[in-house]
Amino acid sequence: MTDYYPVERLGAYRVVLGDDEGAYKPEASGQSPLLQVEPLGHGTWLAQHIQVDGRPAGSDARIEEAAARLAGNRGRLEGYLRGSHGARHFEWYENQDYKYLTYDTTQWRDYTGLPHEGDLDGRLVNGGVSLSDYRAWCEGEVYYYLIQESMTWTTSRLPAPFNTRQEWTTVDWEEASCGSLYGRTWVEKEAREAWDGFLGQLDPRICATCGEPLASLGAGGLQAWRHQDGQASSQHDAAPAGTSTGSGTRTRSSDGEDH
Repeated sequence: MTDYYPVERLGAYRVVLGDDEGAYKPEASGQSPLLQVEPLGHGTWLAQHIQVDGRPAGSDARIEEAAARLAGNRGRLEGYLRGSHGARHFEWYENQDYKYLTYDTTQWRDYTGLPHEGDLDGRLVNGGVSLSDYRAWCEGEVYYYLIQESMTWTTSRLPAPFNTRQEWTTVDWEEASCGSLYGRTWVEKEAREAWDGFLGQLDPRICATCGEPLASLGAGGLQAWRHQDGQASSQHDAAPAGTSTGSGTRTRSSDGEDH
């Protein structure tokens, strides 16, 4: 079962986040070297560069050989990169399987035109593009969002209580889902913007029985009305402005039409 992280909910609708385990590694030409280090046991490591496009890679093999011996001691590995390759800045990331190191060498700074003196704003960059996406990818902070509707499916072929099944389904809307979003803060921002856009297209009329919008799409904006008397109507009709929503779960029969 997929674990979701709730962001917003209104009536029968919600927007959630999920872990995007199949997201592609972010690519950017000329980005600083990214070294992946995997522990093999007994103090040995497998080291390989996984960002090699669009930058000089002539020193990669020597650095990988050194990292295979020194990765267990960050200070020694950084000292080697400083002394042998002119590196001045380092960033380490890790997840449960790997460690990652990105760094700047003299060769890479020459290639990108970055300064040899002073700070690089506290982080490694590629001509002004930060490595925040890489860090999110390395640490498993890659997500997708879904806008979903709560549905209860019923059938006449089975007796109660086996004739009903409730589930969340992705709504039929072109921006209802998006993946490969790097970083929790960014994906929540994108999800909320999509959520606002979705709600803005819903018919504002509310069913007095189940408390959900009558139309899936339409003009106007969704409004959450409150019951004046605390009771829902017994009819599946539009509630006027100022009346209420219920819990908001739509029912659908496998033998017929929506409720």
